[in-house]
Amino acid sequence: MFNDEFKSRYTTIPFATFFRNHTKNTLDHDDTSIMHNHKEIELIAVLEGKGAIHLDKTSYPIKQGDVIIIPPYTLHCATAFSEEPLMHYCLSFDMSLIPDPNLQESMEKGFVFVEKIIDAEDKNATLLSQLIKNAFDSHQRQEDGWELQVIGNMAVFFGLLKEHKFIEKAQYPDTNQICRDIMDYIANNYSENITSSFAAQEFNVSKSYFCRIFKQNFGQCFQNYVNMYRVEKAKVMLKTTNLPVSEIAMQVGFNSFSFFSKIFKEYMGTTPSLYRKTD
Repeated sequence: MFNDEFKSRYTTIPFATFFRNHTKNTLDHDDTSIMHNHKEIELIAVLEGKGAIHLDKTSYPIKQGDVIIIPPYTLHCATAFSEEPLMHYCLSFDMSLIPDPNLQESMEKGFVFVEKIIDAEDKNATLLSQLIKNAFDSHQRQEDGWELQVIGNMAVFFGLLKEHKFIEKAQYPDTNQICRDIMDYIANNYSENITSSFAAQEFNVSKSYFCRIFKQNFGQCFQNYVNMYRVEKAKVMLKTTNLPVSEIAMQVGFNSFSFFSKIFKEYMGTTPSLYRKTD
C-alpha cells in the first residue's frame, strides 16, 4: 500500500516525525503495522521493547537501541512481539534534505547498498539514535532555526553512515527499478483513467507480464493498489481542504462518486464525510 499521508505534517521543510507505541494487540489503519511504502526515506530509533521490522520480503528482529534505515520505495511495517510496548521515534522526509545530490540520486535509484538494521551493540548505534532524537525534538519544538538543526543532524547522520560503510556502492544496480518506475507512473497519473493495460503499454511489456511482476512485488493487483493510492490522496484532501467530497473524488481519479464512497469505506471503515469530521 502506498501511504504518504505523513506529508500533511510537512511545514517549512519536507520533514515529518512520529512517536510510535506498538503492542501485539494494537492495530489501526494509520499505524506502521500496516504494510506500506513511499518515495521518502524513513529512519527509526527503537526506544523500548522488542519486535520485528518487515522490509519487502524479509523480516528482521529489532530491540531497544537498534537503528533502522528504510530506503525509498521499500515496503515496510513494524510489529511487536508481545503486550509489552515497542516504542520508537520515526522520521520520514524527502531525500532533498540529504546535502549530497549524488547520494540522493543513488539511494532513490537503488545504486547503493544500505545497511538497514544497525544493531544496538554496534559502537555507532548510540550516536545515530541520538541524532534521530535530536532531529525529532527540534521538529517537535519548532523554535527559530529548527529547520537548520534538523538538516544538520541528518547531514551528520548520513556522513557517519558513509564513513562507517553502512552505505556503499552496490555491486549491481537494483533489480527493482521497474517497481520504482511504476510507482512514479502511478504518482503522475493516478487522477487519470489508468489501467493495467495502459501501464503495460507505457512500459512496453505484455499485460500478463506486467500484472505478474506487479503482484509479485506489491502483493496485490494493479487496480486495487491504484484505488488505495487514490484513497490515500483523498484522505489528505479531506483533512486539508474545504472542497466538496464529490470534487475530491473526481480529482483523485474516481469518475463515480458512489464507487469512490464504496472503495473509501471498504478501506477506511467509514464514509469520506464522516472521516472528514474525525480528529
